[in-house]
Amino acid sequence: MNEKELQKIITELWKIVSRLENNYKKDDRKFTIDGHLLGSIGEVYAKEKFKLKLLPNSEKSHDAEDIETGKKYQIKITQRKKVGLRNKPDNLIVIRIDEKGFPHIIYNGCGEPVWELIKDKKAEQKFIYLSQLEKLIPKKNSI
Repeated sequence: MNEKELQKIITELWKIVSRLENNYKKDDRKFTIDGHLLGSIGEVYAKEKFKLKLLPNSEKSHDAEDIETGKKYQIKITQRKKVGLRNKPDNLIVIRIDEKGFPHIIYNGCGEPVWELIKDKKAEQKFIYLSQLEKLIPKKNSI
């Protein structure tokens, strides 16, 4: 790849980011390349797939709410083998993006059993492996 090809890809990425921000302006989601991009993609993916309402960015432990049931969800997305939690969520949706960009629901359920698996609860960022989540409950594609 040369410099011109790389610049073309970067320009395309910025256009895609702009389209995402325009489409989710009412949800006040930023898709900045500096790290928020993947998290915001996970949030809007879960919103669309499960018909959730996204909560304001200032919400401490949860990202979305089921309008019908009132259940609150923390949404995590990763390309790696683990996700980090800061607080115990009421409910949790974990999504893994594969190398082709396709999302897979790894976990969709209550936050309590996930929190119980975390050993070091005093750490600021608490990590759990996707393999642990997959064993916890069968994959669910709906709430």
